[in-house]
Amino acid sequence: MVRAVAGDRVNYQAIETPLAPATAAPIDVARALVQLVPDCGVIYVADLDGIMQQTPQVSVVEALSTALSDVRILLDDGLSDVEAAGRWHNHPRIMPVIGTEILASATHYGALADALNGEFTLSLDHRGLGRLGPDDVFDDADAWPAQVIVMDLAQVGTGGGVDLARLQAIKAAAGERSVLAAGGVRVDDFARIAGLHCGVLISRALHAGELSHSDIAMLQSL
Repeated sequence: MVRAVAGDRVNYQAIETPLAPATAAPIDVARALVQLVPDCGVIYVADLDGIMQQTPQVSVVEALSTALSDVRILLDDGLSDVEAAGRWHNHPRIMPVIGTEILASATHYGALADALNGEFTLSLDHRGLGRLGPDDVFDDADAWPAQVIVMDLAQVGTGGGVDLARLQAIKAAAGERSVLAAGGVRVDDFARIAGLHCGVLISRALHAGELSHSDIAMLQSL
């Protein structure tokens, strides 16, 4: 397992976290996170090999799913192939993520969405002010699934804060869909994100020990 910083994937380093001292093993770190946030229910997993269009870490994901038997995994593994969509489709504890950064077109997105029968989470990927992926996918909220992630790769692991105006605009377009903010989320952002009726994906602040029990309780209420 690595520490993600600013979307610079080539230079990510093995994670060092007080939650699981002396190990970067995915199962150990994931278990520590689940213990820190009781009843979290869901954990987000990014398979960087898959996202970078290399061989996905299928065995690692399977082992995580077995070890975290009470947790659902949001899995972003760079899904781009319709045939590969069947790998996790209908798995009871794995929700596939389609990231816009890997999409070639809205037609490509539609084919993947159909292959998954709409049962996936869409990550609307950004880098700073720019969108990563086809504009048609970003702009057609009617084609979004029930859950959407608003991801800023430039902010991942930095604690630089969330673009609240962007989050608000996407939430307005999403309607009743669940929207999760990701990338750079700070403790100071929690109340504003809650005010937009959005949730969060958070990692850095947990590993850095920046969250009190009351902060974690607020997170679980989002």
